Amino acid sequence: MTDKKKGTPSQESVSNQNIQQENFTPFTKQKLLVKNALVEAGSRGISSLELQEKYGVAHPPARILELRQEGLSILTRIGPDQDSFGRARQVGRYFLISLPKRIPGVSS
Repeated sequence: MTDKKKGTPSQESVSNQNIQQENFTPFTKQKLLVKNALVEAGSRGISSLELQEKYGVAHPPARILELRQEGLSILTRIGPDQDSFGRARQVGRYFLISLPKRIPGVSS
């Protein structure tokens, strides 16, 4: 769910609440939102349109690239979808294959 006026994520998800309260840069917040959305989506995956419209992510492919650089294995499939205006578009749908063995910045 998003705040329609601001396009920001709603406060329904506990993980998203924590992200909103932390002092992150906008791109870091977006990257964490994308990561959480991928985990929550599971085998359904999540489209770039969903990431833009539901979570307010400005440029989903850039955030996906950053997550891949951190070691996440993410599959991309291109296919048809409809935007919020009902227009047909070709968009990427992202599927989280695996998390990295070691997450940067987290000691085990």
